[in-house]
Amino acid sequence: MAEHGVFFEWNGKMVEDEKMEQVNEVQHVYLVGAKSLGAYGGYETFVYKLTEYHQNKRNIKYHVACKANGDGCMDENKYEGVTRINDHEFELHNAHCFKINVPLFVNEGDRIRVDTRTGEYMERV
Repeated sequence: MAEHGVFFEWNGKMVEDEKMEQVNEVQHVYLVGAKSLGAYGGYETFVYKLTEYHQNKRNIKYHVACKANGDGCMDENKYEGVTRINDHEFELHNAHCFKINVPLFVNEGDRIRVDTRTGEYMERV
């Protein structure tokens, strides 16, 4: 393996990025904690750049939870290349993005349960 590059763990083994294309299975990666994609903070920019970098990889599928309401919420209409699925779901950079309504009483670091079919808050955990 090369000394530098992007590496992933696949079935317990480190595999260099270029070799991932040879694998037929799709690896699903779930990203949570982003208010939106890009232009808000460091983590949001990281998520945007990560999905942009891998948008043509057929064997990686990102699923990104975004904030649907309040400060820093996701507005997919600001981005080119967005495919709207419904009011709470869209595709960007070949990533499945879904918006979650976060109650105003939920603070950073709180653990909550969300119905991912509707994006609605259910309870604190």
